[in-house]
Amino acid sequence: MGGGPPEGLKAGVRVNVLGGLKTISGERGIRNPLVTKVGSDTPPQAYPMTNRALGGGPAGQQTGVVDHYSLPREMAKGANNIGLLVTSWGRVTAVAYDWFYMDDGNNLDDGTGHIGVCVSNGVLERPSVGQYALITGISGCEIPAGSPVARRVLRPRNSGDIAVVPPH
Repeated sequence: MGGGPPEGLKAGVRVNVLGGLKTISGERGIRNPLVTKVGSDTPPQAYPMTNRALGGGPAGQQTGVVDHYSLPREMAKGANNIGLLVTSWGRVTAVAYDWFYMDDGNNLDDGTGHIGVCVSNGVLERPSVGQYALITGISGCEIPAGSPVARRVLRPRNSGDIAVVPPH
């Protein structure tokens, strides 16, 4: 969780990861990972997913995400895909310093007042409200402060994972 790959590792290098499990803000991760290189391979390909498919329902100790926050809350269904490399898309509905929201027409409501899926992009480039974007990143979740449920988060790895789709 967090940080990026150990020095000398990049996309396409196969590794073994050993460590204990922990949960931070609703998302399971590996604590104190010991990473060893075991070979090279082709980089993993991202799975295309609609906004609603991101996150998924609960799986073991990993929480699921909420589809609609208003009562009665609608929890997501389907396979939990937190930690998977995915590509999703949509029209940008809100932008801030280190995140933006995009909606592909599913009108997801995570209780923040923004419609769509949160793209947590650190300080990478951000599209403008109204633009369409194609985002590749890690499917994740987090529990916002004061919320009892987890929301979807898509985490791009670098600026190359954020593509603004020009209008026709």
